[in-house]
Amino acid sequence: MKKISFSCFSLIVIFLFFTTFLYANPVKEIYEEGLAAFSNQDYSRAIELFEKALTYYPKLAPAYNYIGLAQKALNRSIESIRMSFEKAIEADPSYAPSYDNLSKYYYALGQFDTAESYGLQAIALNPDEVSSYLTLGWTCLIGQGNAKKAISHFEKALTLTDFLYVYFGLGIAYYMDGQNYKVLDMITRLREKNEEDLALKLEILLRSGTYNPSQYKDFVGMLITTGIFTAETAPSASNNIRVSEPLKTSPSVEPSVAQRMLELQKRGADFYDTDLYY
Repeated sequence: MKKISFSCFSLIVIFLFFTTFLYANPVKEIYEEGLAAFSNQDYSRAIELFEKALTYYPKLAPAYNYIGLAQKALNRSIESIRMSFEKAIEADPSYAPSYDNLSKYYYALGQFDTAESYGLQAIALNPDEVSSYLTLGWTCLIGQGNAKKAISHFEKALTLTDFLYVYFGLGIAYYMDGQNYKVLDMITRLREKNEEDLALKLEILLRSGTYNPSQYKDFVGMLITTGIFTAETAPSASNNIRVSEPLKTSPSVEPSVAQRMLELQKRGADFYDTDLYY
């Protein structure tokens, strides 16, 4: 009887020890509070919470990534934004979303070769990262004027998502590459999606026979810096700091972006994969 009582007592002690340890770990709670603040566009509070989580677990790469996104939403200095994404990579060199965000960051600065380099690193780590293929496609198309590379990235994106800006980008790239019959196909695809404005842009391009990248530069830049410059599928920080499990919702930079993301998810797109496409 004494042996049984001692065994039960030991089990209770062990249980209480591990239960106390688990509940004493505040990272999950703080991190998820940060996600909630980010989702509610309370970016200053989100930064505060993510920084607090990092004091407990400095290797929490998604926290650095979200800090960078929140800084971007608050129009903080471009240097601070870059440093946050780079810190995420330092914390976890295999964390693809921060490479993706740095690709967008350098696109916005007009440093297209560097943008391409980070984008290629992102898809090497995550071959299904739709956002990265889109950014790479626009980088090669608008930034470098390389239609063949752009086509390669856009066509890969098309195997992963039915996103309307893939068709638009492909239409321009096909035109630059002399494949006008494929441009017509992209026009048809866009009209099937009731995207008359984008379809008309491609139609005018075909009719005029003149391609001027500057006329698309601001438009594409707006898409990249306001839409895709966002968080990846939000990871969940569990008690043992596993951050690879996606949440059911992805915080975004703005409500309109969140709506577009929901539409993408309905179409099978795994964004953070992202927001609207810049």
